[in-house]
Amino acid sequence: MSAAETETDNFTPRRAAVIAAGVTAFMLVFRPFGITIDNPAALFIILGFAPLNFSAMILTHMAPSRGGWPGGAARIGAISLANIIYISLLAGKNASATTSVKVALVTLLVVAAVGLWNRERSLRQEVLELRARPAGPGGDAITLRGEGDKEIVRLAPQALQYIRANGNYVDVHFIKAGAPDSLLLRATLTGIAAQAPEGSLTKVHRSYFVNLTAAHRLVRSGGKMHVEFEGGARAPVSRAYYQSTRAAALA
Repeated sequence: MSAAETETDNFTPRRAAVIAAGVTAFMLVFRPFGITIDNPAALFIILGFAPLNFSAMILTHMAPSRGGWPGGAARIGAISLANIIYISLLAGKNASATTSVKVALVTLLVVAAVGLWNRERSLRQEVLELRARPAGPGGDAITLRGEGDKEIVRLAPQALQYIRANGNYVDVHFIKAGAPDSLLLRATLTGIAAQAPEGSLTKVHRSYFVNLTAAHRLVRSGGKMHVEFEGGARAPVSRAYYQSTRAAALA
């Protein structure tokens, strides 16, 4: 299924430059943690953190990572290591180690804060508009059976929206005559999912499987995620399944 993504990667070299320059300006103006600039060496240390952290952010962004920039503790750790090496080199030349440590603390705090802000921003709103694709060769109807003799439903592939566990039953949600409808079958969720054609249902939650070929969009808003269908029906997507669901939608 193809998808149009309305939010792109929110990291750019320009943002890295702004962050690095902002950190340096912050330290020069406010002198946090008692930082003093009483000699050329101290000024050199502070100014040196701008290109250092700019380079570190660019390099860590280019490295493969899951979850987007900053990619969690690994990338923050890499930036921290770059700062530690920088401090060690300066200290070895009799530069002010105390000033270096203070500057590094401020730098890492600001970079970590920006990273967390970016992560929260990316969680606020992401919408993948899904474009339906052909259901598959032949477009055969999907037949789902419960334990009872009369518990059976036959659906066109595009009509099935999602299935949901409901105690000892499974709610099958679908479109009938242009309107949302559902049917309760006595069965297990995995048992019903196994009756559908291979690959037609995607697990998005411990209690939900969805038919992405019938979905309109995948929405992430305020940290909560769901799949939207025709008629306004929604199926929640848990955090544990979001990345796999997103990948399936973009496939």
